[in-house]
Amino acid sequence: MKYYIISGGKTYGPVEENKIRDKVRSGFFSENSLVSADLKEWQPLHREAALPENSAEQGESRTKLKLKLPPEEYEEEMDGAAQPLRLSEKDVILQEPPVRPLPVKRSVLLPVGIVLFLLLLLGGAGILFFRGNFNGLLKASPADFQEVCRQYQTAVGVITVTLEDVNGKLLNKIGDFKVSHEYPIGTAFAIGKNQFATNCHVAYGIKDQKTGVLENVLWSAVLEDARNSGAKNREQIARYCQKNKKQIEACRKLLHENVKVRSVEIRLAHSGGKFLKVTGVQIHPRYQANPAPDADSQFKNGEFDVAILTTSEHTEKFVKIASTKRLYALVPGQSIAYIGFPMEGLMDNGNLDLNRPEAVFKSGTINKITDFNKVYSMPEFNKSIIHDIPTTGGASGSPIFLPNGEVVAILWGGSFRRVSSAVQHNMAVRIDSLDLVRKEEKHDIQEWLGEEKK
Repeated sequence: MKYYIISGGKTYGPVEENKIRDKVRSGFFSENSLVSADLKEWQPLHREAALPENSAEQGESRTKLKLKLPPEEYEEEMDGAAQPLRLSEKDVILQEPPVRPLPVKRSVLLPVGIVLFLLLLLGGAGILFFRGNFNGLLKASPADFQEVCRQYQTAVGVITVTLEDVNGKLLNKIGDFKVSHEYPIGTAFAIGKNQFATNCHVAYGIKDQKTGVLENVLWSAVLEDARNSGAKNREQIARYCQKNKKQIEACRKLLHENVKVRSVEIRLAHSGGKFLKVTGVQIHPRYQANPAPDADSQFKNGEFDVAILTTSEHTEKFVKIASTKRLYALVPGQSIAYIGFPMEGLMDNGNLDLNRPEAVFKSGTINKITDFNKVYSMPEFNKSIIHDIPTTGGASGSPIFLPNGEVVAILWGGSFRRVSSAVQHNMAVRIDSLDLVRKEEKHDIQEWLGEEKK
């Protein structure tokens, strides 16, 4: 059975029953839409409400369709509070079904022909002028994740730190260990021409070098040297570290005393090697750089684990943030995906080429939505999104997309203690946690890192 739907002031149809379910579930049709089988009698499409019965005069069986709809949708926030979406018949612009065109009088043919002729003359120039923008409009709403990945991968980049020694030379060796002066630290994605969203813990991984990037540089060098020495498993690596404990501690001290951050860059994926220098940072005002070590404190801190990096150059592509009503309508079972740079524990950082990085696409499902007290609450507080997208270190800061290309969350963590699990109980924070960050003071990146040039 097919029905007509009035949603957002427009009429669609006829639409098959199963497609109506999908459109409502995705948010395309509002829960408060009107539905009709004949464009004459309209009924509100309430939760669990039946669509109009088939006409007995048509000889069809009496059929009712009950839809399991998502939670009530909301309009954009107004005066700090979300208002329920309501649609009345006076707001509806009816679109009648196609009819046979009426004959046109000859008296109107001449002016119509003149207009068409002028349009043809201007058509060539118009096409050339509007071609780029028109193509952009056609591509503005992806239909699936394949299109999302193709359209937005250049809006995602790997945050990379360049290190130098106290003499201002690029870092290539520390003690007896060879190291790289370029180190990937996490993922960021463009939310504006020169603004990129990421996690606070990624930013602090650069700032708090003794427990962040420098410690990672040290252990990357130690593990490489251990493998070159013949260590193949954890036990052999542990014995290597115990045997070379003094050497490792000496190198750690040298790193902490003699190495600083020269620059921070966002290296865009699929861009042929486009690098954007990071010049500023904004941090969520409630984020704790050193929360209590227990899992519950770290989990609650995840609500504020969002930051914004500013770059000196602009990017041509940035993501579309989902509306408030779309965020409030998220439900378990929805398909989601991220584009980012999972690296930790993978060979060669997941085959990552820092000079021409290519992001990784991974998809999954929303498993649970709650507030950060782990309780299902009001829509404005349900910002904790538990999902099953596979992740590891380096993917932090990745954008989480819906199939229509809208970003609804930022990936911030995986299973605590980094224990592998088939459950795939991984964490994201809803994208509207960025709202407070936008209002925060923008710090010069070098001053914030404590690496300003004297």
